[in-house]
Amino acid sequence: MSDRKPPIAYEAAPSEPPPAYDTSSSVPAPAEKPQQPPRPKAPYPLDLPALHAARSRRTILASASPRRKQLLGQIGLSNIEVIPSKHPEDIPKKGLSPFEYVLQTASAKALAVYQDQLNNTERGEPGLIIAADTIVVGFNGEILEKPRNERHHVEMLKSLRDGGKIQDFANHLTGLEDGNGAGKSGMVNDIGVAATAATAGLGTGIRGEGAALGPGKKDSSRDTGWHKVFTAVALVAPLESARDPGYALETAVEETAVKFDPEVTDDLIMAYVRTREGVDKAGGYGIQGIGGILVETIHGTWDNVVGLPLRQTLRLLEKVIGLADAELPEDEDLLEDFAEDN
Repeated sequence: MSDRKPPIAYEAAPSEPPPAYDTSSSVPAPAEKPQQPPRPKAPYPLDLPALHAARSRRTILASASPRRKQLLGQIGLSNIEVIPSKHPEDIPKKGLSPFEYVLQTASAKALAVYQDQLNNTERGEPGLIIAADTIVVGFNGEILEKPRNERHHVEMLKSLRDGGKIQDFANHLTGLEDGNGAGKSGMVNDIGVAATAATAGLGTGIRGEGAALGPGKKDSSRDTGWHKVFTAVALVAPLESARDPGYALETAVEETAVKFDPEVTDDLIMAYVRTREGVDKAGGYGIQGIGGILVETIHGTWDNVVGLPLRQTLRLLEKVIGLADAELPEDEDLLEDFAEDN
């Protein structure tokens, strides 16, 4: 037997040079930062004469609501001052329909800020005042504004969840309108259409109501939780002419029917209340935020529930700018001069 050892097998020499002992001389180059994708460009602002006129004037939002300011920015009114109205919201609700109450409140806010800023020597006369007021109306016709405390907040949201059926709600509001003479709001017609759609289960987002149980059957427990949201918008602009009262006032009221999901639990309501998102909102919830999880469907405009219906606001803006810039007809001008002389 031989004592000879087998030859040692050596690894092949590396093709790259070995690392240096002096690490300072071989610091790797910093990695290149990944390129960020380009941000999407913002859309161009709406190119409308009324909006151009509003942008060139001292435009004031008579509300501290950041949601209303943001909505106005969406139509290109971003250079606006925010001067909340100091007018007390103490109009008696008794004897007024929701339509009348919210309209009077918004008009009072707009005129209060206009009068307050009329003689502002530093900033000059206001060119346009935009004010709004939003209320939520429960099944029994009660006007729900901001919750007073946590207990009231919970009770308010439960009442909205457990409210009556939409057809009963329509009938109830019909009685309110007949009793208060507020048929101009048109809310009965609108909610009647919503009631028909909900009963048929067509295009309402009520998860196929009436279909899953077979022909002629419907889960009536799901047809609850309806309430109404009213937002009144009031715009004031000073008149170029000397016509009394010296300003133009245009107003409108938008309404939306909102349905809470009847399967929302008490625990979810309590959890939402404790987020404190809804403490400063009419009805105690914000549909544009976490509060959207409470809502199953709406009939009407979403921005109206948020607090400012943009379509109505733009229509009012076109009207009030046209009135503000209009000159007196020549015959009316002569009559006013004659009245002043005599």
